[in-house]
Parts: sequence; structure tokens; C-alpha cells
Amino acid sequence: MCSLYLLIDIIQEIYNKTITIEDLKNTLIDEYLKLSQNYTNKTRVDKLIDILKEEHQLDVLLIEEGVLNFERMIIHDGFKPVNFDIWILLVHYKIPSIFLSHTLINETRFNRHEFVCYSDSDTTKYVFIVVPAMFKRPETNIPKYKIILNNNKKMLISLTSMQKHCNANITTALESITDIEHYIDTLFTKYMTTKYKPKKKGVRQLIELIEEDSVPEQLPSSPKPNLQPEIERPPPNNVS
Repeated sequence: MCSLYLLIDIIQEIYNKTITIEDLKNTLIDEYLKLSQNYTNKTRVDKLIDILKEEHQLDVLLIEEGVLNFERMIIHDGFKPVNFDIWILLVHYKIPSIFLSHTLINETRFNRHEFVCYSDSDTTKYVFIVVPAMFKRPETNIPKYKIILNNNKKMLISLTSMQKHCNANITTALESITDIEHYIDTLFTKYMTTKYKPKKKGVRQLIELIEEDSVPEQLPSSPKPNLQPEIERPPPNNVS
């Protein structure tokens, strides 16, 4: 549930709106209904299953076997959202946001470490979310997501305040922005039918984001960036 609580915090700060885990799950169910045309578009359903399998959403195997459907998978207490689920929710709530990862991100078809989830023509500030690598985990190991904050403890970071080489990386990601439907119908298919060079072992450092009026602290996992990931806390006892 860690990533869903993180989304609750983002929506609270950006829109001053309180939502619940149940709200997010219901929204995600509705979005899967739309993407699959009420589960009548078999090609889309198969693609969605393949996307979730690639990101090691283990419960999706039960959908493939006909034991579960998307709704039952999502409402289940043990549901663990993957990057694709988070992307769907960020787009739904129109949150200007960018994924960052030490490893190549699935949604870029393993080409970049930055992925723009949502943007529009007026967007100049983004929420930067550090996402985990998508690999098979033990059931008790929940993927951890973090938000980068500056010293003012704000989530939205202006592109104009970034170092030049960092801004170049984000500019490239912005030029490659895609919507979810295009990713499902075209980009994911292209990857499935095209040979790519295997990913190199090892990781690279996250891009540095430097505010003009502050110098953020350092990420514990990376020796150079002056950033501090935040918003990692245990879930509350009660969600209302």
C-alpha cells in the first residue's frame, strides 16, 4: 500500500483534497474498465495483462487463468500497485509528475531513467517520484516509492531551478511524452516485437535537482545528488 499512501499525500498537498485508499482503488478500477472498454476489448485486456506481468504484478497471473478479474485484484487487501498503476492514477488526477529511477524505466521501453507521467502546456513544476525497479519480489516485500522534496519541504519543483544537464534530461523526457492508450496499443507492442540490446548491469545516479533558493540534502543511496527523498512512513491505523 506504500505507493497509494504516497499518492494520498501528493493529492493533499497539490489540491488540498483528502482522499482514501478506497477512492484510489475505485478510480483505478474505473480506469481499467475504460482502457479495456469494459473488458470487451480482448486485445487491450491481453496487453494490460502483459504490461502488468512485465512489472511483476503477481496477482495478474490469476486474471490470466480466469480466477480473478481486474476489479477483484485491485480491491484485494494484498494489492501492490506497480509503476503502470501509479501512472494511471497520476494521469487521472492530473498531477504534473515525473518518474526517476536508478534503473531504466519500463514505460520508456528501457531507454531512459526519467519518465514524464503527466504534463500540460502550462506546467512548469513537477512532482518527482523515485520509483523502484520492477522485478519479482517476495510477497512481503512491498515496492517503495519516494518523493523528492527541497529544503522548503515542497513537492513541486520548478524546471527552471534545475542544473543545466539535469534540465536536458527532463527536456528529452518531455519531448517523448506519451499517453497511456498509445503506450498500450503501440509502444508496448513495438517493444514486444523488436530486439533491443540487453540492459547494462549497474545503476547510475539520479539527476540532481537544485532549487535556486535552497540546497536540498543528499539522497542516502546516491553520493552526489543534493536531494532528500521524503514521504516514507507506515500507514495510519485508520483510513477515513
